[in-house]
Amino acid sequence: MTDGKMSLLQEKTSNGWMDAVRAFWRRLPLPEHHALAIAIGLLMQRLMPLRLPRRLVTVGWLLLAAGIVANAVAVQERGGGDLEEPERLTTGGLHGLTRNPMYVGWSSIHIGAALMLSNGWILASWPISMALTHWWVVSIEERRLTQQFGEEYTMYQQRVPRYLGPRPDRHGRRDFQGG
Repeated sequence: MTDGKMSLLQEKTSNGWMDAVRAFWRRLPLPEHHALAIAIGLLMQRLMPLRLPRRLVTVGWLLLAAGIVANAVAVQERGGGDLEEPERLTTGGLHGLTRNPMYVGWSSIHIGAALMLSNGWILASWPISMALTHWWVVSIEERRLTQQFGEEYTMYQQRVPRYLGPRPDRHGRRDFQGG
């Protein structure tokens, strides 16, 4: 091959790789506020240590692993396409237990990382991350999904809890006594 052809081949391979990376990032459920809170927690731990009991490290590893698996399964269930613009409503599998399995997974990762690293700052940042997720992300996503899928999404909301917990009854009420 001539140098010109090699460069063209390398460029084509590079562009294909970059397209794959871009597609992966569009489908990766990475809430920036969780990542930022964990990073700030790591920094704060270096400045002013706030240690959690070491006996919680194993629980942390389990929660971290569970969160990674939940996210991987949820992404697989959704299939191809951009997370921001779903082509279809996914209601089975983990999405049949929670409307937001990726955010539940990230909560598990967040808490798991805190326990695994014995880092109280990361643990303390979790409620803030979840509040941001709830108010700034989930509420906007739910409005968009209601507009996009209409009655199908409304029925899904009535059947499946937003995060985890008892399923709502036909009137949208939660039965916390196991029914």
